[in-house]
Amino acid sequence: MSLCKLFTVLLVCGFAHIHTVKAAEPAWPCPIDDYISPCTCISDISYHVDIDCSAVTDESEIRNAFAHTFPFDDVYTFKIDNPNYKNPIINLTSGVFDDKYFYSVDITGTQLQAIEDNVFDGSHDSLTTMKLSGNELKSFPFQVLTEYKKIRSLNLQNNKLIELPKVNSPSLLTLMMNGNTNLNLTFGDQTFVGAPNLRTLYLANTGQTYLVPDMFSTLQNIAEIYISENSIKELDTRTFFTPQHTITKLYLANNGINDVHLGAISGMAPDGTIDLSYNDITVLDETIWQPIFEQIVNGGSLILGNNPLQCGCDFKWIVNNDNYLSLISPESSCHAGVLVSEISKDFINNNCD
Repeated sequence: MSLCKLFTVLLVCGFAHIHTVKAAEPAWPCPIDDYISPCTCISDISYHVDIDCSAVTDESEIRNAFAHTFPFDDVYTFKIDNPNYKNPIINLTSGVFDDKYFYSVDITGTQLQAIEDNVFDGSHDSLTTMKLSGNELKSFPFQVLTEYKKIRSLNLQNNKLIELPKVNSPSLLTLMMNGNTNLNLTFGDQTFVGAPNLRTLYLANTGQTYLVPDMFSTLQNIAEIYISENSIKELDTRTFFTPQHTITKLYLANNGINDVHLGAISGMAPDGTIDLSYNDITVLDETIWQPIFEQIVNGGSLILGNNPLQCGCDFKWIVNNDNYLSLISPESSCHAGVLVSEISKDFINNNCD
């Protein structure tokens, strides 16, 4: 073979060898694409690795992907989220993620019904956010929540959960349970004792008919409570009692509330907002409501739109106090259609003792 031909062969082979080697290299710090398919991997400028398994059709594909060696065992975000169809994955069982661990988990819009207790065991010391919304979950292993030392946010909205047991997590700041329409708060006033640092709680559209007193009394930093779209007719004494007056947002719209007891709301911050719109409140008795007004008199708001307010002599104490009157939201009106802000002070004073 001539030198020229030999050089040509070596050159071609060399390029082929170089091409072969490059194809086998992972897109560092991601694992090799072919190894984890149909999952995909991306990394950002900080070399955070995100694994997206939205295209999987069953658990075995996830298990196969994570069985391969990754350059690093830590994955910043694990995700399954396909808005175009409900992913058919049903279960996640022990060992599915091998020895990989996560900082954030986002599994949304699947047919997932069950997660075994130890699925995320490797993430006990890293996981900060767990989002499992819009699935078919009938149960969740709350009993192991305390093992996640850094978890801040747990989102279980729009599943089929039927029980919220004791929530034990000193690190948890946000709990989202909206849309579990038959949720039973099994342990009543003990439900949140083990989550003393909880700041934001979502329980809207969860089928609540009554809230036991003192359910929130151990929450030293609670700021936002959303319990709209339930069937709570009565607010008993100390229903919303918090020791530090930290609540900035209390949303109770669309419940059918018609009976508010003295001391039912005693935990509002001075600039807090109370949303009681779309309920059945008729009378604002001074004995019951004046302590509520006093809590939010410095910059707060009381939303009373779409209530059948009588706006009779029970309003005398309000119309004679501009600070109180200014707290009521502008759209709030009496049952006859007159805006609360347009009630005649003179008429009330002349006709009421």
